[in-house]
Amino acid sequence: MAGADALGYHAWAATATWSVARETLVEPVSPGARPDLLLAYAYDRWRPTLFTQYADETTPLLIREGSDGSRQPLALRERSVDAGVLVPFRRVRWSQSALAFWRREHSVVSGPSTAGEFNRGAARLGWMVNTARRYGYSISPEDGVAAGAALELTRRGLGGDGNAQLFRADTRAFLPLGRRHSVLALRASGAASRGDAIVRRTLRLGGHGTDGGVLSFEEDASSLLRGFPADTFLGTNVVLGNAEYRLPLAWIERGIGTWPVFLRALHVSGFFDAGHAWTGRFTAADAKLSWGVEAGADVTAGYALPFTWIVGVAWGRDLSNEVADNREIYVRIGRGF
Repeated sequence: MAGADALGYHAWAATATWSVARETLVEPVSPGARPDLLLAYAYDRWRPTLFTQYADETTPLLIREGSDGSRQPLALRERSVDAGVLVPFRRVRWSQSALAFWRREHSVVSGPSTAGEFNRGAARLGWMVNTARRYGYSISPEDGVAAGAALELTRRGLGGDGNAQLFRADTRAFLPLGRRHSVLALRASGAASRGDAIVRRTLRLGGHGTDGGVLSFEEDASSLLRGFPADTFLGTNVVLGNAEYRLPLAWIERGIGTWPVFLRALHVSGFFDAGHAWTGRFTAADAKLSWGVEAGADVTAGYALPFTWIVGVAWGRDLSNEVADNREIYVRIGRGF
């Protein structure tokens, strides 16, 4: 749920999500009935925009333990509070934003053989620019670029249990190619985590979910590797490249009577993903690859809420052979990037 006052001074949002997927390997630490929560508020009367938010998120992970390479389930519950400012610079053909905020985070780790907790206190700085444009019949951004960079500094003096850094960069280009409103979408992204082991970030790779925007501090913000389950690969470094060719099929622009569902357009995409997550030394021969196709529909629900519905099939291959080749069929709301 979300809302704003008539003058646009105050905006708020509240999100609750429950996990319904059940994987055998992580069943012992699945979050079950406890929801993930996000509560956010922004005051936009002045420049900059002031904001604050509270989040409670639980993520089941498989951590490699021991010399035999076995993977053990582990649940990471993160509760955090943010407070900061966003400074936008908007022009007709481009926009930029600068971001600065403070985060306090309490994390609890639990599993069949592991338990512990720790705190992070961090300053976060970010910048992003966007020149990509959308037109009346666009099926995605086209003809432009979007780029962002993020820096997180975790310090004992800010309330953390150690010192650490997170660096992340994300660049996306949208190139018109072929028939009208067809787009070649390219993306390069990477992140690195350094510092004390207790508080440094563990970065994630794998899954078909929507990645965040070009400016994101999340551990899974550079994780779009379709064909593998979410968070299959972990490390203190991650690099990722995605390529999609997006082709419109038809503009339906019809609903059923006065039903609150309107079908705008149908489209199809072919994609290729390549990435790697590692700790220590980088080895190109251990890269992870995936490829596949997606079919989608642009829909407007409730007369005012536009979204994109995607159905896809992907094949994944781990060149290191640590994870078996996999095929995945999935449904997603929103594009991958």
